[in-house]
Amino acid sequence: MSPRYMEESKPLRVIREDFSEDDQSDTEVDTPTREGHYLYSHSRSDRFRNLFFFAAASCFLLGIVVLALLFRLWHLEKILTDLAAKQLEVNEQKPGFATDFEQARQYIDFEQKVFSGGIVWNNTAKDFWYERPANEPRYFGNPAVYPEIDKNWANILKDEFFSLTDEEAKPFAREDFVKIKGENKSGNYFAAVGVVHGLHCVNALRINMFKDYYTSIGKLHQDGPQFPPHFSEVHMEHCLDYVRQVVECHGDLTPIPLYKQEGAVMNGEQMYIAHGGTHTCRNFNNIRHWLKRRRIERGTLSEYHENGPHAD
Repeated sequence: MSPRYMEESKPLRVIREDFSEDDQSDTEVDTPTREGHYLYSHSRSDRFRNLFFFAAASCFLLGIVVLALLFRLWHLEKILTDLAAKQLEVNEQKPGFATDFEQARQYIDFEQKVFSGGIVWNNTAKDFWYERPANEPRYFGNPAVYPEIDKNWANILKDEFFSLTDEEAKPFAREDFVKIKGENKSGNYFAAVGVVHGLHCVNALRINMFKDYYTSIGKLHQDGPQFPPHFSEVHMEHCLDYVRQVVECHGDLTPIPLYKQEGAVMNGEQMYIAHGGTHTCRNFNNIRHWLKRRRIERGTLSEYHENGPHAD
């Protein structure tokens, strides 16, 4: 080689050698430190990365669990809401209680009424009067003076015992619940609804107040010769106790105010009378309408069996 080339190449060699030496020196001296630093950094980075992925996965799974629980609660609420809606629909179609006669439940309706027949003080006569509404049938009073009383009671009780089909009679089946046979008929089961039986008892108590009158006109009643001697007393006790249980069963919580009766002073004591109050009632006209339809369709005991009285 020419000296010129040698001179130009030498620095290149030196540079290459320097680079090689520096690189070797760096590798031999710094590699442990750099490798240690690299290994430490790599280990810490992996740990942070693992923690991040673990936290993210946990949050994701927790979110799924929460969403599943919320969906479950929503589904359960929907089921309960649907059940409540169906029950409400059933109740709207057939109101009343499970013990009400099934075929009569669709006729149940409610109304608000102020009871009539209060006791009032007549300051002119200085006596108490029974305040009877003029626009209602007369159900009480002296039957000798007001003969329409018996007609009104006969009208309200004429559908008392209605005929049951064999299927309708099944819930009441027992040995002494038998078909009553009439002339040329195979026999039917009969029953009364509680409201009408209660009215029967009220009428029986009314008749007992005027039993001398009814005996004198030969009207069939519980003191008649066809009954045992003590039946009247037994019947009255039954009816009074039945009315007591009906009142307790109904459990009317309507407040009945106690009003001062001006001028009504007895033995120096001011008299107060409880009356009035707006009550929530089942519409009795609807019930009577159902009983009438039932009588037309299937008949009643009074139409079916004319061979003697029954004790109720």
